[in-house]
Amino acid sequence: MIDNQKFKLLFVCFLWLCSWPLCAQEISVQLGNKNIALNETFTITLSISNDEIKNHSTFPDIQGFTKVGVSSNTSTTIINGDMSSTHSVTQSYIPQKEGRFRLKSFTMQVNGQTLRSQGDVIVVSAPREQQQTDPFAYDPFEDIFPRLPQAAANQKDDAFFSISANKKEVFVGEGLNVVISFIVGENNSTDLQFYKLGEQLAEIVKKIKPKDCWEENFGIETIEGVPVNINGKRYTEYRMYQATYFPLNTEPIRFPSAALKMVKYNLVAGGGLFGQAQEEFKSFVSQPVVVKVKELPPHPLRNSVPVGNYRLDETLGKTAVQTGQSITYEFKVRGEGNLSSLNAPEMFTTAAMDIYPPNVRQEISRNFGRVTGVKAFSYSILPKEAGIFKLSDVFGLVFFNPTTARYDTLRPNASFTVTGASKHDMDVQQIEADGFYNRILEVSNKLRSTDREEQLKVWANVVLLAMLSITIFFIFKKKRQA
Repeated sequence: MIDNQKFKLLFVCFLWLCSWPLCAQEISVQLGNKNIALNETFTITLSISNDEIKNHSTFPDIQGFTKVGVSSNTSTTIINGDMSSTHSVTQSYIPQKEGRFRLKSFTMQVNGQTLRSQGDVIVVSAPREQQQTDPFAYDPFEDIFPRLPQAAANQKDDAFFSISANKKEVFVGEGLNVVISFIVGENNSTDLQFYKLGEQLAEIVKKIKPKDCWEENFGIETIEGVPVNINGKRYTEYRMYQATYFPLNTEPIRFPSAALKMVKYNLVAGGGLFGQAQEEFKSFVSQPVVVKVKELPPHPLRNSVPVGNYRLDETLGKTAVQTGQSITYEFKVRGEGNLSSLNAPEMFTTAAMDIYPPNVRQEISRNFGRVTGVKAFSYSILPKEAGIFKLSDVFGLVFFNPTTARYDTLRPNASFTVTGASKHDMDVQQIEADGFYNRILEVSNKLRSTDREEQLKVWANVVLLAMLSITIFFIFKKKRQA
């Protein structure tokens, strides 16, 4: 007869195998710099690899700090056809004064899993001068009291429902940030509560979401009140949804009015010492919003150019090589715009070198009403002729800048020198493109279905679970017989 200890061990193994897919997810929580100035921010970041953060609990409050907004970041890398990704959500905090502040240990729920942090001591020192090296950087202190659209500023009620856009007109492909929020004045005396907010919000978003637009959703999972200032009057904004839309054609973007039902409590007399609260429903209706979409100015590439405010960062592995020696070159586009739809730069072929398809790395940040990031194309170049080569003759990316309303071209400044004999007949096996092309002649070229490998893994897990189930069945059977 199998004793209880062995039975418990088998049962633990069974539970571990059942939960293995969840454990395979790499989820972490990171605390930002704990030594900051009064004009800097402290952050808490949730990250997950090869998946997305579908839901998470509320970030902790920190005494002496003010929450100023949640941002999200998506990083995608494609190397030799293999893709990996990381998704993160970051809560920013602004210190209220100098001193030492304790972030107590806390737990958070992320995709159904529990993350724990031991907390830390945050030291806030005197303000220090900020060196703005990135023209696309954004100062979160500008958003302590966000400037709301005029439609919201014209409201006279102490509480109102708002669907707002940050621009009245945009070009095709230009980003339009849209916010859905409920706003309550600090002098509001009515007790209001949300009513089935998840269901209502899903219907509202479905109703107002425009067609023929690329959406970058800011992924708001928790709703917290944030102080805002409208015409010198203080309000609290409860932001429920935020997204940036990039129109794909010139059709006007229309956001119809929508209603949000709230529970309102009125205090009535005769209900005891403190009165009695009477519950009723009240609907708050937003104002409709229409945004004009303008056609791009005439240009031969008008229908295919990316739209955004971009600049080029580049990295060249070597500046002097021999013919037949490979060079790595990274063409990195940085800025604000729809980076997800941005394609590789145009490449002008030349017989003097071979250029192989790039590895792609993309990082997109959605914060403070903007979609910014980096998209990098990493090329392997194999020179076959001697000479001095300017990469501006090889690569170029035409784009439209909606800020200046002009077309521009990103062209490299890098160049390199090649010496040695001609290598026109060089075999491809000599290239060093991250080791990938070196193995071309060593591996089989027979096509193989990747679906079969996945099916084998599934069946292997099924067999293991079946064996454990049979074992547990016989254990119970023997115990009954005993």
